[in-house]
Amino acid sequence: ILFSTDYSTHFRRDTNLLFMPSFQDFIVTDAPEQRQVAGVTVPVVLTPPTTASMGSASEAAQFVKENRPAIDNAMNECGAVLFRGFPLDTPEDFDTFVQAWEGWKDLSYDKSMSFAVRHKMSNRICTTNEGKSGGLVFHHEQAQTPLWPSHVFFCCLLPAKPGDGGATGIVSSDLVYEELKRRHPDFMEKCETHGVRYTIYAGPEQDATKGAGRSWKSFFHAETMEECEVKMKAGGWDFEWGVG
Repeated sequence: ILFSTDYSTHFRRDTNLLFMPSFQDFIVTDAPEQRQVAGVTVPVVLTPPTTASMGSASEAAQFVKENRPAIDNAMNECGAVLFRGFPLDTPEDFDTFVQAWEGWKDLSYDKSMSFAVRHKMSNRICTTNEGKSGGLVFHHEQAQTPLWPSHVFFCCLLPAKPGDGGATGIVSSDLVYEELKRRHPDFMEKCETHGVRYTIYAGPEQDATKGAGRSWKSFFHAETMEECEVKMKAGGWDFEWGVG
């Protein structure tokens, strides 16, 4: 058990007063995905103890609001929280759930500088990557841009069948860093000394067949090449216009 804080809350569903189980009752300690990382169980898994514990996305959002200190502590200590079995069946449900983190500012896809082509599904909810079908490699979200999110939410509406893959993998960056330094110290020294340069190739139109198929118009929020050049120069980008 990771927490000693016991948050109890209650809510009305229709005209009947029901009592939600305590926060401790939602904590799962034996999920197959959980691993011990530096003595900490990752990720923290929260699951309604019974199907009657929570019946709607609004009740799931209320659970978050009333248990924010414990949930935020879990994210800060473990890096990830998996909400399993919560009643989130549509993009609108997921959007209601995400809004429960009051005080956090949105980094919308329109304002972001993500390489991926994404389709908006509901308010702040969009698809992950229209051009990626073979799984995603581990990465920091939007590390190649001056704008990046402090937290990322994922929602699975259609679980993959056993053996088919489809899981969203997570990894501790601290552990990867330490392992890279141990295995490839010369390479890591060069990275730390010289930095890392990203090179992208972007056309004027979106290409949803590619994992990084966002157009330069969408990426830099520019309608003309002249406007795009102004923004690239202001951001310190080196660029070269190609043909086609």
